[in-house]
Amino acid sequence: MNPLESRASSHPLVEPLDDWVLVQPTMEEEAVGRIVLPANMTEGRLERSIVLAVGSEVSDLQPGDVVLVVSAKTVELRDGSKLVRRQHAVARIRDS
Repeated sequence: MNPLESRASSHPLVEPLDDWVLVQPTMEEEAVGRIVLPANMTEGRLERSIVLAVGSEVSDLQPGDVVLVVSAKTVELRDGSKLVRRQHAVARIRDS
């Protein structure tokens, strides 16, 4: 198997440094209690994303966490994933 193919699923080809976080935006809506969190909001919008990898200075997030990020503060990569500084990942979405 090609080493690049085996690494593609966890996305280690892009390794965030320092306080950067690599996320993958999701387009589905999720109901949390009685609050429905949209995939996107208008102006200054928040974007629901899944954390793929974190930099060495990020201690409170880990891959697999679902977060809301300020979409205007992200750097979009060709594959659709995005890099965002930790300070712009403004909330974690928890189950129940």
